Amino acid sequence: MVKRVIVGSTAMSVLLGLLLSVGPSTAARTLETTNPFGGPTGRFPWGVALDSAGNVYTPNTGADTVTKISADGRTTTQFGAATGGQPWAIAIDRHDNVYTANYLSNSVTRIRPDGTTTRFGGPTGEGPRGIAVDRRGNVYTANFESDSVTRIRPDGTTSQFGGTTGNEPWGIALDGDGNVYTVNTGADSVTKISADGRTTAQFGGTTGAYPWALAVKPDGTVFVANTSSDSVTRISADGRTTSLFGGRVGSPTAIAVDKRGNVFVANSDWNTVTKISPDGSRYSQYGGSTGSEPQGIAVDGQGNVFTANSGANTVTKIGPRQTRLLVTGRPAGDPVAVGRTTTLISSVRTDGRVSAVRAWCEVKGQRISRRAQTRVCGLQIDRPGSAGASGKAIRVTARPSCNTGVRIQARVAAERAGAAPSRWSRTWGVDRSPRIACALPGTG
Repeated sequence: MVKRVIVGSTAMSVLLGLLLSVGPSTAARTLETTNPFGGPTGRFPWGVALDSAGNVYTPNTGADTVTKISADGRTTTQFGAATGGQPWAIAIDRHDNVYTANYLSNSVTRIRPDGTTTRFGGPTGEGPRGIAVDRRGNVYTANFESDSVTRIRPDGTTSQFGGTTGNEPWGIALDGDGNVYTVNTGADSVTKISADGRTTAQFGGTTGAYPWALAVKPDGTVFVANTSSDSVTRISADGRTTSLFGGRVGSPTAIAVDKRGNVFVANSDWNTVTKISPDGSRYSQYGGSTGSEPQGIAVDGQGNVFTANSGANTVTKIGPRQTRLLVTGRPAGDPVAVGRTTTLISSVRTDGRVSAVRAWCEVKGQRISRRAQTRVCGLQIDRPGSAGASGKAIRVTARPSCNTGVRIQARVAAERAGAAPSRWSRTWGVDRSPRIACALPGTG
């Protein structure tokens, strides 16, 4: 969430908005809906996925592209080069490589974090419409036209995985043990393929009509979104099958599970998201309206839900209301000069109140005593008043006297009633020329 601005002749950086939520808060139950989030995607976004930094990606079936929206909403309508024909689904591995399943070209595209785009592995089965990746970097596709699953190993080796699935597998997901599941649109069923390839063509009972998507908890509990019967099916790890909320979801086309076991359903007829409790006993609308025809859904660790809206070529974000925090300060990559007063933070603004401003000095990885910090780093915090929307200035400066292994850190926290708190932090090095050793009066 970084924007560069020029203040005089000095490059500064501004960190905006929703940064890091600190701890659980009852205020986090208050939701806000950002619709759209970021700029337009490519035509007909049909899925959505998140990387480790909170960036959002959509595969655009009408444009053969991937769109990237950064955590602060900056949008790259085409990230990387063109994918294969009609990318229907998207997945991201632990190294933030992006993969798409390309329905018309029977292929998988990989886009590295720097945008380098290649075809990954060999041909898949016919008509891949679902994609997933496991912790080892194996990529799996659900092949709608050939009733099969393809596995592509990290080295690109490509083969059919397991036996025949049910008719017309659309979605695909994995549990915590590496078992693979497909939802079979033409058979109203789920197929389970164990990590060693053993295949249960119908796992559990019959789902609702025209099951389109599924999500799997780490313990193997499967949730299925049934588009034609307006329902959700739950299949426990032992195969027990239950129909949930018939008629209380509207043509659900995508489904996701968060780390607490809550289930989120995208309702393409109603342009809403439904949240289902972990035990399946309660449901409610989550946030406000999405864009038109949400066809993909993903949820992050802070409870933010993102939908890809194929009828609007947009993404919607729904999540806990956050304290807004804007800090203007020196970029982390700009070292602090020795013997010269340098401004580290020049202003703080928030729609709440600043609850903490701290700065400290470390030498060779050890935080030094306050007395030593005064002499080594010359830190000064000026706080003339509570910084809020009015922009009253908080100023942090440093004047280091030495530079051997010295690092300076600062943190700012803000909070507001009815919202989750936010925190900002940054670390700076000290210019190493000329080299001046630090004589410390004490550590602690």
